[in-house]
Amino acid sequence: MNNHTKLLIGFAFLLSNFVTTLVVTSIVKTNDINLTVEVDLKKADFNPSLIVPIDMLERPSTQSLPVTYKERKVIKEKAIELISKYRVLTLINKSTDSLSDWQKFQKGVYLMAVDIKQIYPIALDTIGLYDSFMKTAYAECKFAVGIGAINKISDARGVWQFMPKYRARHNVPENVHTLPLYKQVKYMYEYARYKLDNQWTTNKGGSINTTKIDDFIDVYCLIFAPKYTDDPDHVTLYAKCKKPKACKYSRKGKGRRCAYHANQGYDRNKNGLISKGEVGKYILNKHYKHLKNKFK
Repeated sequence: MNNHTKLLIGFAFLLSNFVTTLVVTSIVKTNDINLTVEVDLKKADFNPSLIVPIDMLERPSTQSLPVTYKERKVIKEKAIELISKYRVLTLINKSTDSLSDWQKFQKGVYLMAVDIKQIYPIALDTIGLYDSFMKTAYAECKFAVGIGAINKISDARGVWQFMPKYRARHNVPENVHTLPLYKQVKYMYEYARYKLDNQWTTNKGGSINTTKIDDFIDVYCLIFAPKYTDDPDHVTLYAKCKKPKACKYSRKGKGRRCAYHANQGYDRNKNGLISKGEVGKYILNKHYKHLKNKFK
């Protein structure tokens, strides 16, 4: 890129008895300037004035560091996401008996990601796959247990909103939504394996190409629109039905079901089409707000 400097990000972990600190290092190529910040994963403490950008940023080579206030704000947001992703590593070597139910859930989902990565050539790394599984759970039920984890229209239930037909065929208990989250990981794992092994796709009816699962939205589509799991972000998942008055999910409709009207909140540009990329951006924005509240 002409007259621009890329900030290249590298991750390293300081290990003692357990992983407790995340070190993020930025190298500015043209100036050979190194910036490092340590994030305490147990306390989630960080100094936003020192944390370096996680994404690839471009800046004129003449611009000096440190980063601007606007960039610092972006950096802090990325730091919060980092903490959410990597904090689970502090739990891996701890006995299950010493963990809270929430920590058991986190650890269970991480070990699920480890196992699935060993079986399938998924492009996401293990921590990215874990993070995507967690974001999917948040998007589906906001980590609710009980009545809050039931979709009143479709009767989908549980942390990953298992549909009635799936529950019946795969021996998922009808009260799955009442189980603690960590006890639902078993059903999450079985669902993921089933879809990755058997789901037909838009690619001439072939199975999912797991090497193309390289982002959160690809993982989320295993739940939301399975046949589009390995498709690019610009693909249309659902289009507005031609007779909205007859659609059960539209405001006035009483008839058949329409996937578009059931999920029309994802159509952010109101063009009558829900693209895969639109869904991903919408969920990630909501999830970030959730994380931000946790780390206030």
